[in-house]
Amino acid sequence: MIITVGLAAAGIGLYVVLAGWPAQPLPREKLAIAEHVGPISVEMPIISDGIGRNRGGYRTQRLALVASGRMLRTYSPPRNLWVNDLDTIRWGQPLRFLVDPDAGLVYEATSAGRSLLSYDESVAKLQESARNRILIGLGVLAFAAWQFGTLLHRRRQERREARTPQ
Repeated sequence: MIITVGLAAAGIGLYVVLAGWPAQPLPREKLAIAEHVGPISVEMPIISDGIGRNRGGYRTQRLALVASGRMLRTYSPPRNLWVNDLDTIRWGQPLRFLVDPDAGLVYEATSAGRSLLSYDESVAKLQESARNRILIGLGVLAFAAWQFGTLLHRRRQERREARTPQ
Protein backbone atom coordinates (compact mmCIF):
# COMPACT_ATOMS: atom_id res chain seq x y z
CA MET A 1 0.00 0.00 0.00
CA ILE A 2 2.78 2.45 0.93
CA ILE A 3 4.64 1.76 -2.30
CA THR A 4 1.47 2.42 -4.32
CA VAL A 5 0.86 5.72 -2.54
CA GLY A 6 4.52 6.64 -2.93
CA LEU A 7 4.55 5.84 -6.65
CA ALA A 8 1.31 7.74 -7.22
CA ALA A 9 2.59 10.74 -5.28
CA ALA A 10 5.90 10.66 -7.16
CA GLY A 11 4.12 10.55 -10.51
CA ILE A 12 1.70 13.35 -9.62
CA GLY A 13 4.45 15.50 -8.08
CA LEU A 14 6.70 15.09 -11.10
CA TYR A 15 3.82 15.91 -13.44
CA VAL A 16 2.93 19.09 -11.51
CA VAL A 17 6.55 20.27 -11.39
CA LEU A 18 6.99 19.61 -15.11
CA ALA A 19 3.69 21.36 -15.88
CA GLY A 20 4.75 24.40 -13.87
CA TRP A 21 8.12 24.78 -15.54
CA PRO A 22 6.91 25.72 -19.06
CA ALA A 23 4.32 28.06 -17.50
CA GLN A 24 7.13 30.54 -16.86
CA PRO A 25 6.51 33.84 -18.69
CA LEU A 26 8.29 34.63 -21.93
CA PRO A 27 10.80 37.47 -22.18
CA ARG A 28 9.57 40.57 -24.00
CA GLU A 29 11.70 39.91 -27.11
CA LYS A 30 10.03 36.52 -27.73
CA LEU A 31 6.52 38.00 -27.84
CA ALA A 32 4.65 38.92 -31.02
CA ILE A 33 3.07 42.28 -31.71
CA ALA A 34 -0.62 42.50 -32.52
CA GLU A 35 -1.88 45.89 -33.66
CA HIS A 36 -5.51 46.88 -33.91
CA VAL A 37 -7.44 50.03 -34.68
CA GLY A 38 -10.28 50.84 -32.29
CA PRO A 39 -12.88 50.14 -31.30
CA ILE A 40 -12.24 46.54 -30.36
CA SER A 41 -14.70 43.74 -29.74
CA VAL A 42 -14.33 42.12 -26.31
CA GLU A 43 -16.01 39.01 -24.93
CA MET A 44 -16.07 38.69 -21.13
CA PRO A 45 -16.92 35.10 -20.20
CA ILE A 46 -16.77 33.63 -16.72
CA ILE A 47 -14.22 30.80 -16.58
CA SER A 48 -15.00 27.97 -14.15
CA ASP A 49 -12.29 25.86 -12.59
CA GLY A 50 -11.66 23.65 -9.59
CA ILE A 51 -13.26 20.46 -8.33
CA GLY A 52 -16.10 19.87 -5.86
CA ARG A 53 -16.26 22.41 -3.05
CA ASN A 54 -13.21 24.16 -4.45
CA ARG A 55 -15.02 25.17 -7.62
CA GLY A 56 -14.64 28.79 -8.48
CA GLY A 57 -14.67 31.12 -11.36
CA TYR A 58 -13.24 34.33 -12.64
CA ARG A 59 -14.13 36.75 -15.39
CA THR A 60 -11.68 37.24 -18.22
CA GLN A 61 -11.52 39.07 -21.51
CA ARG A 62 -11.24 37.51 -24.92
CA LEU A 63 -9.84 39.68 -27.68
CA ALA A 64 -9.77 38.66 -31.34
CA LEU A 65 -6.36 39.79 -32.63
CA VAL A 66 -3.98 39.11 -35.48
CA ALA A 67 -0.39 38.78 -34.27
CA SER A 68 2.42 39.46 -36.72
CA GLY A 69 2.59 36.62 -39.21
CA ARG A 70 -0.31 34.69 -37.64
CA MET A 71 -3.96 34.04 -38.29
CA LEU A 72 -6.81 35.65 -36.35
CA ARG A 73 -6.93 34.19 -32.85
CA THR A 74 -8.52 34.86 -29.49
CA TYR A 75 -6.19 36.15 -26.76
CA SER A 76 -6.78 36.71 -23.05
CA PRO A 77 -4.80 38.43 -20.30
CA PRO A 78 -3.35 36.25 -17.51
CA ARG A 79 -5.83 34.99 -14.93
CA ASN A 80 -7.34 37.75 -12.76
CA LEU A 81 -5.75 40.54 -14.80
CA TRP A 82 -7.68 42.93 -16.99
CA VAL A 83 -6.99 45.07 -20.06
CA ASN A 84 -8.38 48.35 -18.68
CA ASP A 85 -10.43 51.00 -20.48
CA LEU A 86 -11.14 49.07 -23.69
CA ASP A 87 -14.64 50.52 -23.66
CA THR A 88 -13.21 54.05 -24.00
CA ILE A 89 -11.25 53.34 -27.19
CA ARG A 90 -12.38 55.69 -29.98
CA TRP A 91 -12.79 54.94 -33.69
CA GLY A 92 -9.40 54.93 -35.36
CA GLN A 93 -7.44 54.91 -32.09
CA PRO A 94 -4.45 52.55 -32.46
CA LEU A 95 -3.98 49.71 -29.97
CA ARG A 96 -0.78 47.70 -29.59
CA PHE A 97 -0.60 44.35 -27.83
CA LEU A 98 2.35 42.12 -26.91
CA VAL A 99 1.05 38.56 -27.14
CA ASP A 100 2.22 34.97 -26.86
CA PRO A 101 0.65 33.40 -29.97
CA ASP A 102 1.22 29.83 -28.76
CA ALA A 103 -0.39 30.29 -25.33
CA GLY A 104 -3.01 32.84 -26.42
CA LEU A 105 -1.94 35.33 -23.73
CA VAL A 106 -1.87 39.12 -23.79
CA TYR A 107 1.16 40.38 -21.85
CA GLU A 108 0.87 44.10 -22.54
CA ALA A 109 -1.65 46.48 -24.05
CA THR A 110 -1.03 50.14 -24.88
CA SER A 111 -2.94 52.86 -26.67
CA ALA A 112 -2.11 56.52 -27.27
CA GLY A 113 0.87 56.35 -24.90
CA ARG A 114 -1.23 54.84 -22.08
CA SER A 115 -0.67 51.41 -20.62
CA LEU A 116 -3.90 49.40 -20.48
CA LEU A 117 -2.15 46.25 -19.21
CA SER A 118 1.40 46.29 -17.91
CA TYR A 119 3.97 43.73 -19.04
CA ASP A 120 5.43 43.70 -15.53
CA GLU A 121 2.05 42.87 -13.94
CA SER A 122 1.50 40.04 -16.41
CA VAL A 123 4.96 38.59 -15.83
CA ALA A 124 4.55 38.81 -12.04
CA LYS A 125 1.19 37.01 -12.18
CA LEU A 126 2.52 34.27 -14.50
CA GLN A 127 5.68 33.80 -12.39
CA GLU A 128 3.57 33.52 -9.24
CA SER A 129 1.36 30.90 -10.85
CA ALA A 130 4.31 28.88 -12.19
CA ARG A 131 6.14 29.13 -8.85
CA ASN A 132 3.05 27.90 -6.98
CA ARG A 133 2.70 24.92 -9.32
CA ILE A 134 6.36 24.01 -8.91
CA LEU A 135 6.20 24.35 -5.10
CA ILE A 136 3.07 22.18 -4.90
CA GLY A 137 4.75 19.58 -7.11
CA LEU A 138 7.88 19.63 -4.95
CA GLY A 139 5.71 19.23 -1.86
CA VAL A 140 4.06 16.15 -3.36
CA LEU A 141 7.50 14.80 -4.33
CA ALA A 142 8.67 15.33 -0.73
CA PHE A 143 5.65 13.35 0.47
CA ALA A 144 6.57 10.57 -1.98
CA ALA A 145 10.17 10.59 -0.69
CA TRP A 146 8.85 10.35 2.87
CA GLN A 147 6.67 7.37 1.84
CA PHE A 148 9.64 5.62 0.23
CA GLY A 149 11.84 6.45 3.24
CA THR A 150 9.28 4.89 5.57
CA LEU A 151 9.14 1.80 3.38
CA LEU A 152 12.93 1.56 3.24
CA HIS A 153 13.21 1.98 7.01
CA ARG A 154 10.66 -0.79 7.62
CA ARG A 155 12.43 -3.16 5.24
CA ARG A 156 15.81 -2.53 6.88
CA GLN A 157 14.29 -3.07 10.30
CA GLU A 158 12.65 -6.36 9.16
CA ARG A 159 15.98 -7.58 7.71
CA ARG A 160 17.81 -6.70 10.93
CA GLU A 161 15.23 -8.55 12.99
CA ALA A 162 15.42 -11.54 10.64
CA ARG A 163 19.26 -11.70 10.98
CA THR A 164 19.42 -11.44 14.75
CA PRO A 165 18.81 -14.81 16.45
CA GLN A 166 16.16 -14.88 19.11
